[in-house]
Amino acid sequence: QSRTYPGYPMADTGLAINSQHGRTENQLHIHISCVRPDVKQALDHAAIELFPAQPVTLRLPPHDHLYRAVKVSSLAGKQSPFLVFQTDRQVKDDMGRQSIAVVGSRVANEYFVLDTSRGDGNPGVAEELLDQTCMGVPR
Repeated sequence: QSRTYPGYPMADTGLAINSQHGRTENQLHIHISCVRPDVKQALDHAAIELFPAQPVTLRLPPHDHLYRAVKVSSLAGKQSPFLVFQTDRQVKDDMGRQSIAVVGSRVANEYFVLDTSRGDGNPGVAEELLDQTCMGVPR
């Protein structure tokens, strides 16, 4: 959970790693904060199945960028956020264009793993799914 905003439930917390092109300091770093309520609502209402199911493609707020989403029951091994989308050869060959997010689920031991790619007006910045202020997220 976020050190800045401790005490928020896992289901309202997320992390994001921006694509190589979406990094302001050209260094891989992890953003951890609350998930935007509109993003959480979209994920909760989408028919997203557990990995190894095929990812679901969604347009997510705030900019309607395309994301692929799947649920996992672990964040390790084959369900690692860095591996679940690598069955797609294009993703595997160009991880620098990928931006990854992990969002807690309301179901114990389930997480949403999301992936978006830089290109076609999408900067590849999954950080956009997070709300650094945690406004509108109940404790």
